[in-house]
Amino acid sequence: MLAIGEMIGEVKKPGFTMAEVEAIPFHRAKVDEVGECAICLTSIDVGNFVIDLSCNHKFHSQCIRTWLTNKANCPVCRILIPHPEFIIDD
Repeated sequence: MLAIGEMIGEVKKPGFTMAEVEAIPFHRAKVDEVGECAICLTSIDVGNFVIDLSCNHKFHSQCIRTWLTNKANCPVCRILIPHPEFIIDD
C-alpha cells in the first residue's frame, strides 16, 4: 500500500517560508498607528516594530511573521496576502 504522501504528492503549508516573511518590510509605529495587535491582543505603542498588510491592518512584526508562516491571509479580514516579494515598502 502506498503512503498518503506518495498518493497525493507533497503537501505544502498554506503560509510562507520564514525567509519569505522575514523579507517583508517593517517600520516603527508612529503616533497615528497606535492600537491593538489582533494577534497577541496587546497594544501597539509608538516605536514598536509593525508591519502593514496590503489590507491596511497593522500588527507587531513578530506576531504577523509567525502568523504568515502558517496562513497566507490577514487574521482580521481574511484577505489573501500577496507573496512577500510583491509587497512594496512605502
